[in-house]
Amino acid sequence: MPAISINLMDFNAFAQYTACHHSYHICNDETKDILIDDLEMHFIELEKIRIGDIRKLRKSERWIAYFSHQCSDEEREVLAMSEPAIKEAMKCEMYFTQDEKLRRKYEIQEKARRDYISMMHNIEKSRTEGWQKGLEEGRAEGREEGRAEGREEGRAEGRKEGREEGRLEERKRLTEQTVATMLQEGLSHELIARIMGLPEETVQAIAAVQSAPAAE
Repeated sequence: MPAISINLMDFNAFAQYTACHHSYHICNDETKDILIDDLEMHFIELEKIRIGDIRKLRKSERWIAYFSHQCSDEEREVLAMSEPAIKEAMKCEMYFTQDEKLRRKYEIQEKARRDYISMMHNIEKSRTEGWQKGLEEGRAEGREEGRAEGREEGRAEGRKEGREEGRLEERKRLTEQTVATMLQEGLSHELIARIMGLPEETVQAIAAVQSAPAAE
């Protein structure tokens, strides 16, 4: 069964191209032979879309236009009249936006995704800043006379291990905090595990800690 990935991007990832649609396959680096035809990856840059006459668009172009910010509600109605699948998609979208419970779950998942991205960014920033600070300190210490080589190496290794432990602790704390928030909102352990990329056992362990009575 073919595996097709379709990625709708609200930004321009391929500045070297003017087209909005790019498709990729896995191929041999030297011969360019495609490894398998059943695996496709499509990237659609919504900002590059230029919509002309809605009625003259091909089927694939209609779907791209439907997701574009440039497409008005009236134009989407025209698309729905010409394409039954798009009409069905519009019905699902209306149902979703009117269901408070579904919309709330989506907002929680989206917030968890953004929090995770922000957490990883902060960890990477801290690592870069820590490395730069350690490098500067190492150079300063290296210029000081009378420093024993063993002490210098030990201090550098200690700083490295300390920074790594700090990053791991911060990552663990933020992950547990995000999972706890999602548990409070009623998301299932399985769904939280998929969103956060964690083993379900880890989510269950965090849930057990959250539900345990506080010590008096």
